[in-house]
Amino acid sequence: MTTDETELRRLQAELAEERALAADATEYRVLLPEGGGQELRVSRQTAAFGTGWAVCAPRRGGGVAWTREGWQESISALSVDRLFCWPDARTAIEEARRELAPDGSAPSASGDVAPVTAPGTPTFFEAEVVYDSQDGYTAPEDSLRFDCKHVTRTPEGQLIAFGFVRVGAKDRWTPTGFGTDDWTGKPWRAVARSR
Repeated sequence: MTTDETELRRLQAELAEERALAADATEYRVLLPEGGGQELRVSRQTAAFGTGWAVCAPRRGGGVAWTREGWQESISALSVDRLFCWPDARTAIEEARRELAPDGSAPSASGDVAPVTAPGTPTFFEAEVVYDSQDGYTAPEDSLRFDCKHVTRTPEGQLIAFGFVRVGAKDRWTPTGFGTDDWTGKPWRAVARSR
């Protein structure tokens, strides 16, 4: 056997060992340089309950999970099927990576959700952005989530945002419109891009 063949067999054996180790992995920690160094934690569901994967970003208070509904703050309150909603680790990472793009639509390393809007303080809702009214003092089941679909002006010239709202994580989405009084009356913050 030549030296090249021996080296090839050694590398094939190492690759087989690494694949076996990856097949048994229950959690990955992924550092995304394009997301400002944001860390993602990708976890496999316990085999007794299914085969799904969850992806979370650490922050104060535990972290936020990226689900099919957007960023969810109360991870422990999520049902298993909502938290472990991705079929494999690669899909979970890619889904979260899209939301962690350098446009600012991700939880920041400091633990606060960075604005989805352009730099500066937003003055009203923006179309295709999901907002949350959670201020840290309101119970999660009482906070509002607003999926803004369109922003226009009334005949009188007042801004109005149309979309869907739900109270807490379990309520149904209801069509609604919010005006400038609704914007200034709550601590809205952007949490995700609308789908």
